[in-house]
Amino acid sequence: MALGAGAPEPLENFLGFSLGTAALKYFFAISGYFILASFMRCKSRYDYIAARVFRIAPALAVASFILAFVVGPLFTVLPWQSNFAHPAPWLYVPLTTTIFVPHDDLPGILANNIYPGGQ
Repeated sequence: MALGAGAPEPLENFLGFSLGTAALKYFFAISGYFILASFMRCKSRYDYIAARVFRIAPALAVASFILAFVVGPLFTVLPWQSNFAHPAPWLYVPLTTTIFVPHDDLPGILANNIYPGGQ
């Protein structure tokens, strides 16, 4: 896509899929082996789930915090004070970290997006 739609892909004509698609397939395959190995090392399903949560949740919380309170204020169309007065940035971190409540609303972010609704 960097060269535009319809740009030639090195492996697409030969393999039937692009180099990016191949990399993504290998990434998911290797990730699956590591996740399976982690599951096999755990004594119970509860231990496995706890290990996954404690591995993913802290990084997700930090990334969500950076998005809500660093990147968001830099790219919002709202004034700085209005951004932090809005409840959405304050709810973004806990709701995003839980992953059970879909929450993708930061005020004024992508307000001029050419794809409405983030699509």
